Amino acid sequence: MPNLLILSYAFQPDNTPAAARPSQLFRYLAEEGVTPFVLASSSDGGRNDEPQVIRTPGLHEPLSRHGAAFAARGFMRFFAPYNDRLPWVPFAVAAAKKIIRENAIDAIYSTSPFLASHFAAAWLKREFGLPWIADFQDPVCDNPFRTRRWIYPYDRLIERTIFREADRLIANTDAIAQVWRTRYPDRANDIAVMWNSFDPEEPVERGRATHEGVATKILAHVGTLYGGRHPGQLLQSLKRLGSKEVQVRLTGPIDAAVLQAHGPIFAEMEREGALAVTNTLVPRDEALRRTAEADCLLLLDVNERNAAFQVPSKLLDYIRIGKPILAYTPAASPVDRILARSGIAYVAIAPDMSPAESDARLAQFLALPNSQNTPSQWFLENFSARTQAHSIAEMTCDILQHRSSVTSGPVVVAELTRPEAAPPVGLMPRLMDQRPLLVTTVDAEEEFDWQRPLSRDNRAVTAMSSQGVLQRIFERYGITPVYFVTYPIVTQAEGYRLLQDHVVAGRAEIGAQLHPWVTPPFEEEVTPFNSFAGNLPPQLEFSKIRVLTEAIASRFDRAPKAYRAGRYGIGPNTVMALSRLGYEIDSSVVPEFGYHAIGGPAFFGRPTRPYWLDSAGEILELPLTSAYIGRLTGETPSSRALAKGLFEDDERHALSRSLMARSGLMERIRLTPEGTKVSDAKRLVRALLKRGTRIFTLSFHSPSLVPGNTPYVRSAAELEKFLAWFEEFYAFFFAEIGGAPATTSQIYTLAKLNRSQKAALP
Repeated sequence: MPNLLILSYAFQPDNTPAAARPSQLFRYLAEEGVTPFVLASSSDGGRNDEPQVIRTPGLHEPLSRHGAAFAARGFMRFFAPYNDRLPWVPFAVAAAKKIIRENAIDAIYSTSPFLASHFAAAWLKREFGLPWIADFQDPVCDNPFRTRRWIYPYDRLIERTIFREADRLIANTDAIAQVWRTRYPDRANDIAVMWNSFDPEEPVERGRATHEGVATKILAHVGTLYGGRHPGQLLQSLKRLGSKEVQVRLTGPIDAAVLQAHGPIFAEMEREGALAVTNTLVPRDEALRRTAEADCLLLLDVNERNAAFQVPSKLLDYIRIGKPILAYTPAASPVDRILARSGIAYVAIAPDMSPAESDARLAQFLALPNSQNTPSQWFLENFSARTQAHSIAEMTCDILQHRSSVTSGPVVVAELTRPEAAPPVGLMPRLMDQRPLLVTTVDAEEEFDWQRPLSRDNRAVTAMSSQGVLQRIFERYGITPVYFVTYPIVTQAEGYRLLQDHVVAGRAEIGAQLHPWVTPPFEEEVTPFNSFAGNLPPQLEFSKIRVLTEAIASRFDRAPKAYRAGRYGIGPNTVMALSRLGYEIDSSVVPEFGYHAIGGPAFFGRPTRPYWLDSAGEILELPLTSAYIGRLTGETPSSRALAKGLFEDDERHALSRSLMARSGLMERIRLTPEGTKVSDAKRLVRALLKRGTRIFTLSFHSPSLVPGNTPYVRSAAELEKFLAWFEEFYAFFFAEIGGAPATTSQIYTLAKLNRSQKAALP
């Protein structure tokens, strides 16, 4: 049973949302086989009877420690832009050293929003070398309430330091995790998501509203108002509507800046009886009682940047109580997505909506009946503190096992849910003997001139009739390819007729490939920037993926589970869209390639091995196989700097790259017959095998089977060489190195199994 030290400035009974998570973990970690020890601050008067909960500073701290705290206070006052509780660090470090030595601590977990806990953990990591999990209940650089931009390097320096030192990093929403994985691609496999959680043993009042004598509907907000989080948009709508049907009740501290900015409308609405304000902090029991007594509940997920990253902790209380929720939140935000699956009646209003649309949404909400629903099973399972404790226990054991193992390389991140599916029996020996697996993927798409501007008129799919010759090669080697089909393929008989037969016979799998310029709805201008679906507005990207998904499901009688963004244009909202539509695999990442010069994503430093993308460990990234090889390749800062310098600008360093490749020092190779010699593909596979990679993804475009469609096949002679490439490579992979073919669904099942066993997926 490992011993885990929890560092948290706040801990219950402290009356602050920051205290909830560490307190819940302390309560439930023992059920998962982890013994927790807590170190928290005594500055806010909190006291605990449990011997495993230690508060610091104590009554008799040495003068030297007070001196260090005084210096930290001075630094924070004159040089730091926020109150990150830095004076607590010297006391926390001293107390933690004693706990570590006396209790044989195995790992450290620190949690913010008060960054002092992370600073103390970083100090202890360097002194004791213990593995460290850094949990951000609020992000640093992306925190919409850390708005002092003149001091921006302060936040960036803090974040980079923590990301460099910590063994695992936890985001509080999937949106933040996706931003981090883009910003720190080398840490992508070390980033997990842990949503705010509720205590399943805490009783929640679910009684009727108790405001007899009041004819209006009570809309309650219980919590602090500060920064950009205020009810101004709601009050303006009520004023325009002239509604007498509702009274807004605000309970909790209101920041002076909010009162100053919105004081006039507050006063006006109070005079009219449309607003009641209790500007004071109330105990949690009282807050829950006032929430339960309301007819409906107000959630303000708004900020000055209109950023859709956070989930206010009160949302969990609101959902458990079950009353209708009026949520002011950006479109497709984490709040919006949680509410959509919560089982609770709600209406969402985006901060950037026009006054007319905002008023219409509010009128729609006011027309809802006063109901009280039971939360969905999905919500109860995924947001329970027991689930989060399981995640931390699993992560702790994974780190400790990883440290004691000689196996190197990235691991599949174990995140929120337990495995659900067992693998086919045929995959078990491959897992045990680490047999190389090859997934063959086809970008089945319409024909268009790659050198000319894109057009919605490019819908010809005649090349699909030429796929038979390659399909026969696949079948001879026992390969079941996945065809990533575009909208023109699936909506024209010439595109889908042959594929239907292969899918029904089990000779092929079907995935979705989004070319936004030929996929409805057609709301965007056709431009190079918009050709990368991840650049589109979140709702438009989601709508296009949904239309494509529904078309595939209708045509093939099965919904696609694997997705690839056309032009590899995955974006910050893509994973959220895939999750909502039931996908299991994304295959849009091309490691060490970048399309940023034409408005697309960059994948430098991304792993070549599969890894989880979403918070629940349900969406797997199956990257295309590409990598740097050569004597100068490696993960050292100098090697990475050289690689980035050579390959981020495809024109400036063409000669240097050629010389480096010819000398065997460094070259970039991708596993595809399009532009890659078969001898180079073999060298790539051999190099990655030495690094421990066992899963490979081969890709090509269907139009290449007709000469003249792509730059890779211009004549009948080149087509013969193109087909011979597959024959030679498959003979090499399956006979020479003893590999085996695999499907995307098999890789997903294998990843689920390895995640349950805390094993690396090579």
